[in-house]
Amino acid sequence: MKRIIAVLCVLLLVLAGCGSSEEGNPSSSNSSGSSKKKITVIDLSSMTQEEIQEWADENNVKVKFDQAYSNDVEDGGFVSQSKESDKTINEGDTITIIYSLGEEPPKEFQNALKKAQSYSELMHMSKARIYNQLTSEYGEKFPAEAAEWAVEHLKADYNYNALKMAETYSETMHMSKARIYDQLTSEYGEEFTDEEAQYAIENLVADFNENALLTAKKLSGSHEYVKSGNIRSAGLSIW
Repeated sequence: MKRIIAVLCVLLLVLAGCGSSEEGNPSSSNSSGSSKKKITVIDLSSMTQEEIQEWADENNVKVKFDQAYSNDVEDGGFVSQSKESDKTINEGDTITIIYSLGEEPPKEFQNALKKAQSYSELMHMSKARIYNQLTSEYGEKFPAEAAEWAVEHLKADYNYNALKMAETYSETMHMSKARIYDQLTSEYGEEFTDEEAQYAIENLVADFNENALLTAKKLSGSHEYVKSGNIRSAGLSIW
């Protein structure tokens, strides 16, 4: 019996020793390792944004493009990269690329640009209307030079703005295609270019039959006129 107990004790000691050796040597169970691959950064200054993005994707690196004013680099030029060339980074790290906005303008010019951005993003104005709003004595009262600089440096999609305005006229005022187009291009309306207005009309999703019906109801003030089906005789068009 004592012999059996002694054998069991020896076995337990052996097993305990094996376990401690494995715990004390983590490399034995993690020999493959989970460390991230090292990437050597290259000089990105002469590459286009598309080429930089392609390099980043190939090396599993994140890239962020940003802009800043620079008195030394012309507008649109490469200013800096957050990780210098020949430096080593890990997979998954982020490199920030800065491009120039040109020489820093006076504060009033920058304020005009911020206002212009608001008018474009929130009210979907055309370039001409934004300029008028910036300079109007009933608007922002910026000097003409500041307003001109702002609209020239504003990054806006005026086709999109025209489309959003067209949607508003259709959904809230139930206008026809022709009236929407006229309103978009009129000097007393939105002042979009012909090309921008045409884009809006071609991409506008609207039920102009429904618009004509709703307008007829509003004009007649009576359901009886609408029931007669004589909508066009009132001069309405769904062109």
